[in-house]
Amino acid sequence: QGGIVWPSSVAPFKVCLVPLPFAKPESMSAEEYKKAKLGHYVPAEQLAETLQEQIPLLDDEVILDDRMSGISIWAKLDQASLMGYPYVIVVGKSYVKNQKFEVIVRRTLQVQYLTSDEVVLFLREEMKQGYLV
Repeated sequence: QGGIVWPSSVAPFKVCLVPLPFAKPESMSAEEYKKAKLGHYVPAEQLAETLQEQIPLLDDEVILDDRMSGISIWAKLDQASLMGYPYVIVVGKSYVKNQKFEVIVRRTLQVQYLTSDEVVLFLREEMKQGYLV
């Protein structure tokens, strides 16, 4: 797919977290929607903190695409691809259903569905293999 595939050593950020926008159900008030919408970003924020705490290399190397309105998940993913982030992690439908993040490895376009702990293990393994430096 399009975009630059930066080596992690020169990428603007090593990991980009992309939360799925939260659509407002018709039965939900504007105030309830605002609270729910903000709450939908909590798993992404928690994962960012976990990655930075458990993998020191990622300190200040994780970006959260927290734009909430006027942009679709597809636009966010397209822009992440164009920026060349080596790892893109989506907090989407698989997280809502199974508590699993969608991890996209840009160099291979491989997609995996992993829990928070598995994401940490996966990125540590990527470090051992020399892909995440």
